[in-house]
Amino acid sequence: MEKTGTRCDAALPHPDAPRRVAALRIQSVPGYAQGAAITGPVTYTMGSGRMPFGSWDELGLPHYAGGVVYSAEITLPEKIAGSTVLDLGRVRGSVDVSVNGTGCGTRIWHPYRFDVSKAVRPGANTLEIRVFNTLGPHFAMGHPSQHVRDNQTQSGLFGPVSVTVLPQVDFKLSKAK
Repeated sequence: MEKTGTRCDAALPHPDAPRRVAALRIQSVPGYAQGAAITGPVTYTMGSGRMPFGSWDELGLPHYAGGVVYSAEITLPEKIAGSTVLDLGRVRGSVDVSVNGTGCGTRIWHPYRFDVSKAVRPGANTLEIRVFNTLGPHFAMGHPSQHVRDNQTQSGLFGPVSVTVLPQVDFKLSKAK
């Protein structure tokens, strides 16, 4: 661990493991005991890595209140005739989606489906899904509250995620006989 002023940098072991826990241990000095030992907010920076679908509380983030960005590369056929729909399946939280840098919408409840037709192109496409939870996990684990129910601690993208190209259907209207 390297200490720079009030900042400490630490590399966690096993960077590819989906479940890792970091503990902060503080040895206080006289005059800075208990709550006074931390003079400002504790922040952390997480880099990119692999994270399976599922609840963040089961993936090592039981207190986490914030957002997680899921990204993927998808390949579409050379000819896209019709609409392209992204279905995220089950999600706990709010979601916003972009494809190839183009925003495709936000959802705060199911169904978590997005028409991504205007953003996709034949071949490779970059998909970015940003999921945000509430303060429920933070208050349930870090500051227990009677107002947080058990199911409010689950957050994340559960899937299954699918991309479907729907064919264009043309209807011809005629008078009933």
